[in-house]
Amino acid sequence: MLGVVLGTVGVLAAVGAWLALGLLEARKDLQAGAAGLRTELTRAEAALRRGDPAAATTAIQAASRDIDVAEAAMARRPMRVAARLPVLGSSVGDARHLLAAARNLIGAGDRAVAVSVHLQSGRFAVLKRGRFDLDVLDDTIVQARELVDELDGVRAELALVRGGPFSPGADETRRWALERLDQAVARARPVVPTLQALPAALGAGEARTYLVVLTNPAELRPGGGAPLAVIEVALDGGVVDIRARAGSIAENVHNAQATWTAVPGDPWAPGGKFTQFSRANSSPHFPTSGQELLRAYATRSEASPDGVIAIDPLAMRAVLRATGPVTVPGYGQLTADNCVQRTTHDAYVRWPSREQRQRYNDALLSTLVERLLSGRDLVATGKILGTAGARRQMQIYAADPALQRVLAGNRMYGGLSQAGHDYLAVYTLNTNGSRMDYFQRRSIHQLVQLRPDGSAEVTRTIELENDVPPGEPIKDDAETGYSSGRVGAVLANYLPPGAILRGVSRDGRPVRPSMASEGGRPLIRVDVDLAPGQSISFTVRYMTPKAATVDAGFQYRLTADPQVLVRAPSLRIDVVAPPGMKIAAVPGWAMQEATLTLSQRFIEGVDRTFDVRG
Repeated sequence: MLGVVLGTVGVLAAVGAWLALGLLEARKDLQAGAAGLRTELTRAEAALRRGDPAAATTAIQAASRDIDVAEAAMARRPMRVAARLPVLGSSVGDARHLLAAARNLIGAGDRAVAVSVHLQSGRFAVLKRGRFDLDVLDDTIVQARELVDELDGVRAELALVRGGPFSPGADETRRWALERLDQAVARARPVVPTLQALPAALGAGEARTYLVVLTNPAELRPGGGAPLAVIEVALDGGVVDIRARAGSIAENVHNAQATWTAVPGDPWAPGGKFTQFSRANSSPHFPTSGQELLRAYATRSEASPDGVIAIDPLAMRAVLRATGPVTVPGYGQLTADNCVQRTTHDAYVRWPSREQRQRYNDALLSTLVERLLSGRDLVATGKILGTAGARRQMQIYAADPALQRVLAGNRMYGGLSQAGHDYLAVYTLNTNGSRMDYFQRRSIHQLVQLRPDGSAEVTRTIELENDVPPGEPIKDDAETGYSSGRVGAVLANYLPPGAILRGVSRDGRPVRPSMASEGGRPLIRVDVDLAPGQSISFTVRYMTPKAATVDAGFQYRLTADPQVLVRAPSLRIDVVAPPGMKIAAVPGWAMQEATLTLSQRFIEGVDRTFDVRG
């Protein structure tokens, strides 16, 4: 009997040794495959980011071979036996789910490469020489949808990974994969509805016409700059036709008289009407300004465009940096380094004649649109336009509600941000028709003193300077127009909904502002008049009763929207915790005792939530 037992033990020991050795070898191969997979997927991601689909394909193919190695290890007999054992079965199951997730990632990578190829120049590009290929666009939409499906499959497999002490490395691998997955989904998912909206926007079923407006930040409007030039762009079945319009608006954009009934709720329309095309984009909320531009244009044109695209020289600079210089009649060669100064300053010195400037600005806008529609590297162009949209240098409004909903989900929407517990926005509207906003220097300081009950006392200080350099060709006696060196403007401050105004002062002296509201936000306006070299300081004090939520933890949220200036404004925000409390550290913000401070150029919006602890 003892011999039988000993024999059985010997067999089990041999089987155990075989199983252990097989598992060790399989684990070694699995680890090698996993390491190679990570490396190649990281390379593929980097290649797609820089717009190199060929390199991405090479990396994805290498990653697929690494998975082949890992799957071969999983198919070995020791692994199949281990899968049936109570303890080891969970570990083997985790490995299988991780490999399945990896296969989904490979599939997602293949789809991402296909989309990338369509969005670049070449035989399979969506946009080629001013024409959108709608068949290629349809395939791009399919590939993008399948990309998102593959990523959803990755998440489903990762959710089945149990991890724990008997699955060494599974938890860390899952964390790594989830981090990559979250980043990929955040980039990919919004692309699908955008692509799906494009066929109709490009005239797939019905011809579409869009108004393109070049704006000038040397003469500021809250919704951008004063319009310099306008053209129509028609799309029919993907075919693009750039039309330079005739008529009073096209010939005299700045001074064109056009009377129309304003969009309901636009507080910038005196008596509910506008009378000048150049004032159409007075509202900083571009869904409103865009409608106003279309209404204004319709009064002096037979066309009724389906949308409006506003772009300024700072966005032009980004486009030229990505795609190279352009040559424009009158202007000569424009580059990323010289286009802003030449279009917003030098043109007025070089060509005092409005008619001459208008002719060259029309050519400038047509050239810019042609460059955007040339099909040169849509990935790079899309990235820089996304950044320009976030900075409100390029804004789009669509009359089609479905397309406008898509725009609302991306960075070229141009709408005011949804106001959080506290809200900051400061704008100037040029009222004397000068070009001195080119020299405007602006600083904003927001001091927020939180209270234990969740309210806050806020002091906002705005300093403006008309920093005209010596030698600038201006006329001392000119009060208005491009020869004037003065800044005539309305300074506008938007406050959070429900805010209670405490007072407004100019250089320390109380002033009475005009009061209005837009989108539920109180709007405080005062007049400004600055001679060359003159500066002024305004202080706005208010109390917001619901600056923070206090029921489920003390949280304060601040949202801020910028205005585009040639010289970016400076912004400082100080948030002071209630007595006896502290604010949790926030990346990019400096902490000193109970005060958290942000100091930066104000070129993009701010949306930050702060945790305050007792």
